[in-house]
Amino acid sequence: MVKKLFLLLFYTLFFIMAVLYFAPKANIYYFAEQQLQKQGIIINDEALDDKGFTFEINHATLYVKKIESAKIEKITMHFLLLYNDIQVQDVVLSDMASMFVPLHVKSLFLTYSVLHPFHVKGKSSGAFGKADIDINLAKKVLHIVLKPSKEMLLHYRNTLRNMKKDKNGGFVYEQSF
Repeated sequence: MVKKLFLLLFYTLFFIMAVLYFAPKANIYYFAEQQLQKQGIIINDEALDDKGFTFEINHATLYVKKIESAKIEKITMHFLLLYNDIQVQDVVLSDMASMFVPLHVKSLFLTYSVLHPFHVKGKSSGAFGKADIDINLAKKVLHIVLKPSKEMLLHYRNTLRNMKKDKNGGFVYEQSF
């Protein structure tokens, strides 16, 4: 009886992992790209690479409302059903943003877990400093706590003035979407 239960569990887990491994991630990506396009967000000039449980997008250019907004060196997505993450590396923002923030984002790491289905957590670092990110999907609120770099403190004071200062010396940005 225990052996049959173990085999059932093993085969079920094997089936789920096989479905995740062989899922048509490129087709899912193209569907997501179509949905983003309806919002005016276009990802262009990218190279896609499906590596089983990992899906990579390399050398992408991001356009928002037909305006080039960023160049992204690499996006890596891990699909593990109960826990998913997205890692974005080496983002260079458009020169238009140079009045508000430093242009280089070194890394962005977002995670989603079924244990917290209405929250996406993240961390980011770059020339602006370090940021902790929380996206509440139920309330549709983006919450960022920024620990600014010296460059951000010296050259981007106007941006920091538009944020609330917290008790730990960080700056809080909140936006509904």
